[in-house]
Order: sequence, then structure tokens, then C-alpha cells
Amino acid sequence: MVHGALVVAASALSLIPVSDRPGALKGFQKFDFGMSMEKVSSLAGVAPKQYPIGGGFVVIHGRSAQMSGSTFNISFLFKSNQLVQVGLIREFAPAWSCGSEFVNEYKDLVRIYGSSDKPYTVSNPPVTYKVDFDFWAGGKIELNNLSLAPQKKCLESIIFRGVGASRF
Repeated sequence: MVHGALVVAASALSLIPVSDRPGALKGFQKFDFGMSMEKVSSLAGVAPKQYPIGGGFVVIHGRSAQMSGSTFNISFLFKSNQLVQVGLIREFAPAWSCGSEFVNEYKDLVRIYGSSDKPYTVSNPPVTYKVDFDFWAGGKIELNNLSLAPQKKCLESIIFRGVGASRF
């Protein structure tokens, strides 16, 4: 009888939406939101070249980052000398592989962070794939793929936003 009660409780827990689960997005890999530019530059192994983009935000670029077996260019967004966003972007070919690569990244994000709040979307033209992972205590992950058929390539971005980071 106790075994049956545990099964029911476990099943009920699996139905709780991600947005209702406790927790906040802390950062990406070794880069925690709130870190200073100097600390991020040191961890990323890059000189802290700053590129002001207005509104008090500053961007620095890293060398590269690995996720799901893919190599991405990485950038860091700061406000008031605190890390608020990590951006990953890559370009690959052929364009027709955009959907399958999106699904691979989506599955890895689900494995690491749990289900997204809504199903991913696909729209035309151009073919775009999009999904968001929201964290009730703050933060968001956005996965976007854009198929550029005329250029025969795909652009993929994964944005990790900290609490209070605005969208650009």
C-alpha cells in the first residue's frame, strides 16, 4: 500500500510545470550571474575588452564554449559590472540540418534543466525554431535556430539570462 502511495506521489510530482518548481538559473557552466567582468575575463581566458551597447550594458567576447558536443562563440553581457547574460552562437551547414540540430540541443537542455514551459515552435519563412525555459525564481534560457537556405547554413543561439536581465 505504501508502495502505491509513493508511485502516485512521484507521478504527481512529474506533472508540476517547470515554472512552478523552485529554483533560479544560476548561470552557464562556470560563469555565475553576478560575477564581475574581471572574474569572467579571467575564467574565459580573454582580455576584458569592453564594448558598450547602451543602457549601461557592456559586452565582452570569449573564445569559445562547448555544449552538447558543439562549439559555440560565447559572449557575456554585464550591467553595473555584473554578469547578467551569457550568449552562445554558432553557424553551421547544411541549412536542412537546422531542425535536427535544434532537436538535439533541445533534448540536452531538457536533460539538464527539465522540460520547457511550452512546446517548441517552428515557423516559416524563413524556417525558425524556438523554445524558452523559464525559471520561477528568475532567469531564462532561449534556444533559437534560423535556417538560411539561400546561404545554405543555419544560425543557432542559446541565451542564458539571469534575474532581471532584459531582452535585446
